[in-house]
Amino acid sequence: MSLSVCKIIREWFFIPWSLPLFFWNCSAPDTLPMHTLSGYAQGTTFQITYDSSAGMLQGEVEKIFNAMDRACSLYDSNSVIVRFNNAREGVEVDTLFASVFLLSKKIFEETRGAFNPAVFPLVKLWGFDPAGGPPTMLRSIPGGDSLAQLIRFEDIRLDTLEGKIYCLKARPGLQLDFNGIAQGYTVDLICGLLDARGAHNYLVEVGGEIRARGLNTKKKPWRVGIEKPTDNNLERNLYAVVNLSDMALATSGNYRKFYIKDGLRYSHTINPFTGRPVEHNLLSISVFSGSCARADALATAFMVMGNTQTLDWLKKYNDAEVFMISSGYQEAYITYASEGIKPRLEAVRD
Repeated sequence: MSLSVCKIIREWFFIPWSLPLFFWNCSAPDTLPMHTLSGYAQGTTFQITYDSSAGMLQGEVEKIFNAMDRACSLYDSNSVIVRFNNAREGVEVDTLFASVFLLSKKIFEETRGAFNPAVFPLVKLWGFDPAGGPPTMLRSIPGGDSLAQLIRFEDIRLDTLEGKIYCLKARPGLQLDFNGIAQGYTVDLICGLLDARGAHNYLVEVGGEIRARGLNTKKKPWRVGIEKPTDNNLERNLYAVVNLSDMALATSGNYRKFYIKDGLRYSHTINPFTGRPVEHNLLSISVFSGSCARADALATAFMVMGNTQTLDWLKKYNDAEVFMISSGYQEAYITYASEGIKPRLEAVRD
């Protein structure tokens, strides 16, 4: 799951977890005229800056948020995904749910199961249910066939009958969680709206998932800050700044959302192959791609894979770039930037 909220600091965006949003809309002659929309949606904040020539789009943006909530929100008891999770065999779904499902299935296959929306039963068992409730660590970890049967995304499928789409499950206990892709998918939908309205310059952010096109108000690439991975919820510092244009960015990390029980630390990213929270030294990974939904899902998958498997994956697929921050000796950081993103990165001095 990705980091959640962005904050503008002077010329760049800063990606922490839960700070308020601030925008400055410049109107000097040497700047690009922009509209700004910001507020709360999908349990987090959003912030959109775009060419003023595209007109006011608040109503249409709200329709996109509402449609995504009806399809994929785990907080809405009447959403398609909640009705599916509560069903024994399956339910009728809308085209938006189906589209998110099919993209999830594609990335599930490409990552060989590292991105697995069917891991939701384990997410809940480990105490990270988005609907809330106290952390209650799983006492008996299922293993082998029992674990595989619990989270088999392969056993969930779409089917059509008389023009209607159905999502069907092979067993009653199978459930889905699209939190690892839904906010990125929402960003792409909003960008599609802006493209259709003729906007050539924009930055769209929903819950920390970002996609940018063209230039900012100062006629320069959008500047987005990548946070230093520290456990201190009150301390947020930049580690690097990336010049973002015509590209999406999603960041996942395990240094904010975790709990400690009996002296052991449990992060929110669940490894579907072990049934346990991930255990490696990768603290944060920022994924850059043309699609925000894809970047979002890959960021989740790479947090499961860890450093070595992620680098092996990148050798096979060439549509993503990464910036990784890992823990090193005596609390030092080890970083890796793929070649395609290096020219866009700037280090931030302490």
